[in-house]
Order: sequence, then C-alpha cells, then structure tokens
Amino acid sequence: MTIKKMNLQLFGDTVPVNIKNFCYAKLNVNTGVYEPPVVIPGLMEVKMEMKVEESKLSGDGKTRYIVNTEGDVSIEATVNKFPLKDRATLLGRTFDAEKGTLLTTENDVAPYVATGFEIENEDGTSAYTWLYKGRFGQPSESYKQKEEGKVTFPNPTLKGTFIADKDGHKGIIMDESEGITPPANFMASVYKPTIDLVAPTVTSVPTDGATGVLGTANLVLTFSKAILADTINTANIFVMKSDGTAVPATLSVNATNTIVTVDPVATLTAGDYILIATTGVKSAAAGVNMAERYIVNFTV
Repeated sequence: MTIKKMNLQLFGDTVPVNIKNFCYAKLNVNTGVYEPPVVIPGLMEVKMEMKVEESKLSGDGKTRYIVNTEGDVSIEATVNKFPLKDRATLLGRTFDAEKGTLLTTENDVAPYVATGFEIENEDGTSAYTWLYKGRFGQPSESYKQKEEGKVTFPNPTLKGTFIADKDGHKGIIMDESEGITPPANFMASVYKPTIDLVAPTVTSVPTDGATGVLGTANLVLTFSKAILADTINTANIFVMKSDGTAVPATLSVNATNTIVTVDPVATLTAGDYILIATTGVKSAAAGVNMAERYIVNFTV
C-alpha cells in the first residue's frame, strides 16, 4: 500500500501563506445533518494523507496495467491547546464545565464528525477544506520542564481518519482565487455541493415529423442544461439519410453549452433525414448522460 500525500498548495495564481480556523462539526449519522462548526483556536499545522492501494498486472515480462484504489484520508492537526470541552466532544468523554473536569471511561466512543480548516492565500483570498465523515483519537501528549528559562510548548496533534459519507463523498476543497462565484461563508456550516443528477433533455428545430425543411437550414438542438463540451461531437450528434447514409456536418455551440447548431456541409437535397443526439451526451455539472437517444425525423 502506498500513501498519497494530499497537496494543500494547489491554488491558482497565488500561494498559501497561513492556515487557521481548524474546526469540527458533529454528524448525526442517521439523518446526515451536522451541528454548527466549532473552531479550535491556535492551528499551527495540518497534514493530510490518502491511502492508495496500487495493484499491478504483469504479462510478457512487463507491467501491463496499474489500478489505483483510493482509501481513507488521515489528518493530523497541530494546535496550541486541545480544550477539555472539545476533547469531550471529539473523543466521547464527559466534561463538567462547572468543575473544569474531563472524565474518561472505558465506554467512551468518539462520534463521527466533519472537520475543516482555512488557508489564507498571498493575494488576500482564502482556500477551504472540509472532510465529511471521520473520527479523532486520543492524541499523545508530552510535557517538559523549563530549561534555563526556555519553554518547550506541548502542542498537541489531533489525529483522525476520514471515510466517505452516505453519499460517497469524502470531502471538498474550495479556492476563492479559482472560482468565478465561490460560495460565501464556506466555513459557517459544513458545505455540501448540490449535485444535479437529472438527465438533460432536448428539443429541436426542426421538430420530429417536420416536412418542407429548407435544404440550407441549420439544425438546432436546445438542451435543458449545459452540456459537457467533450461530449459535443459528431459521434454523439449527427445527421443521416433515412437509408443510413451519413451526412457530413459541423457542430457549433453557444457560450453556455446549451444550444448546439448542426450545419450540414452541403445543401440537403430532397428526401428524408434523421437527426440524432445519443446517450453519449452528458450534462456539464455532474456528467449525467441523456436518458435515451433523441431522434428527429424530417423531410426536405
């Protein structure tokens, strides 16, 4: 097994210069709802690593295939101090706020939490990370006496392991320097993206069954949502005669990737034609394929 260090310095044209606002939010595993985030002040360093299982298949004396399977994410966060109230929450302990005591028992169970932090960029923007579901363990602690007036600060390191949540999501990174409209108040609550899993639909000009279509007319497909640019091609969108003969055509798309214009290279002669958009066409936001082929029969 290999360990993949997660790069925290993947931020646009700027560079990270500071890290702060390490926080956690308890997760109700039954409902998937998080409590409001709680900040542990004094964040000094964060390390994240992802376990990666690498499998190789050899043949003819050489490696022919490599398959990497990503696993859990481990996180280490070093802070100035690990307050007792936060220990109680993260480790499943019992905290008496009046007496200032933390009780540890053999039955303590750490709850599932989300954890996040903020990275300040050199240009004044920030980047943020959330991991959605994991548990922290008891940190090791070491204290030293003063030596000739020199103080060694016993900064604890919180260690946790995070897995995918019920939606299959492990976490999310957002960088204000790279987004056009980055979400505001990213750390005010655990940010979960809204993913549109509805298949795109399409209408056309001409419509199915149209007659008397001009041979010089462009064919227009209007999609219900933005389409992934890589799927707008003549393998997925094409014209043919009713006998199956391909009709050479070029494709163009508007700025929002919602309208595709099919322009036959030559003027269409009189006859029956078919315009097809296949299920290879995908939505841009979530990569959802069209549910079924869209077929337009028309006559020139």
